[in-house]
Amino acid sequence: MTNDTIICVGPPMSGKTLNAKAIAEAYGCQAVYEAGSDDYAMQRATGRILVLAHSRPIDRQGRPMPGQVVTVGEARQRCGSAWIEPNRKGRL
Repeated sequence: MTNDTIICVGPPMSGKTLNAKAIAEAYGCQAVYEAGSDDYAMQRATGRILVLAHSRPIDRQGRPMPGQVVTVGEARQRCGSAWIEPNRKGRL
């Protein structure tokens, strides 16, 4: 993984995954990963990547993942009209 990583953090159901493509485009990222879903691929990624997470991910040594952390609110502002509001109907 390069240090050219954008880490978008926000609570569940905040729209991170729904808007992953728009966030990636807004920050110039070539690939998107969910934190913890495919660590091997993420470690081998080149170019600018976007990592979606509930909080800042840590590595196996307990250190914070390197990269620029942006909140889902900051990402929403940067995406502007491309942002899709999550549907929260039926949420328990």
